[in-house]
Amino acid sequence: HTYSTVGPDIQIVYSKSNNYGKTWETYTKVSNSTEMADSPDIDSAGNELHVVWNDVSLGEIFHRRSTDGGQSWHPEQMISSNDGFNSEAPKIAVSEDGQGVHVVWVDL
Repeated sequence: HTYSTVGPDIQIVYSKSNNYGKTWETYTKVSNSTEMADSPDIDSAGNELHVVWNDVSLGEIFHRRSTDGGQSWHPEQMISSNDGFNSEAPKIAVSEDGQGVHVVWVDL
């Protein structure tokens, strides 16, 4: 995939391997930023995956989850507060049962 310096091509994508990294499935776009998404982080509990990232065009943190091991994704959700400050560098942790999802980020 070729990335440009500005434009909708700079997105967060997801791919998985079921054979210890020997081969990889075709990637799926997870973010839908109008300019650029960066700083992704991922955690899982069983087949449930949680991804967070920074949407640079909005200066906000977004979250998206999959409940089927990355085959399909629920709609993205903005989780930062749109308080006039940029949010960056998200990190995520998911409890073993998948019900507890914890995210931290820098609010500038």
